[in-house]
Amino acid sequence: IVLFDMTSEENMLEWLFLVPALEVPSDLPTVTTIYPTANELPENLLRFYIEFSQPMQRGNVYDVVQLLDTNGNEVEFPFLRIGQEFWDRDMQVLTIILDPGRIKQGVAPNLQAGAPLINDGSYQLVISADLTDAYGRTLEQDIIKSFTVIAPDYQSPDPTLWTTDSPTLGTHDALTVELDGAIDTILAPRLIRVEDESGQSVPVNVSFGEHERLLYLTPVQAWSSGHYGLAVHPTLEDYAGNR
Repeated sequence: IVLFDMTSEENMLEWLFLVPALEVPSDLPTVTTIYPTANELPENLLRFYIEFSQPMQRGNVYDVVQLLDTNGNEVEFPFLRIGQEFWDRDMQVLTIILDPGRIKQGVAPNLQAGAPLINDGSYQLVISADLTDAYGRTLEQDIIKSFTVIAPDYQSPDPTLWTTDSPTLGTHDALTVELDGAIDTILAPRLIRVEDESGQSVPVNVSFGEHERLLYLTPVQAWSSGHYGLAVHPTLEDYAGNR
């Protein structure tokens, strides 16, 4: 980079700098998890989350992600497309949203094209091996999530029905919460927190089990004696968008 005074060629400042070479991981990219993890999903399912082992590239998601019906035929335009793709900041979690207009009964897209998922049907979400990572490398093979569709879910998450197992004092054991149904794995870490007696947030790591019906809250520091509370924001949703 050279900066200089236009009135005098002698007054120049020059900086030299190096750009380090990009260090490419030795392992090829893989899909680590597809949420929801259950194999039976409601007819009004709103979203999938696809987690990758390393940062990916944006730009061709809707060319390489397909929804196939019972007969192996591609469902036409099942996903919401608004001119952008839905990636997290690290480009490792892709959100695929099923078109809400086709899910909501009685509106024009639903009347014209029908719902993307039909009760009692069998489907496959297919992520083609052509999807590339940040280094231009493709997946090793197609990734397929097979599932069947059950009746629509209109029941909102109800924290008053949740039960907890108290962890042991002085340990890093997880606070286990048995939920009344699966909840959104991306929203939950932001909208559920543990509070101490003074209302201060207790730092925890969030994980799930039993197809997102069990919630594990593991403390960063060992549990100390006292009374705790579980705070749940009202915008917490399940995978069908019930909040």
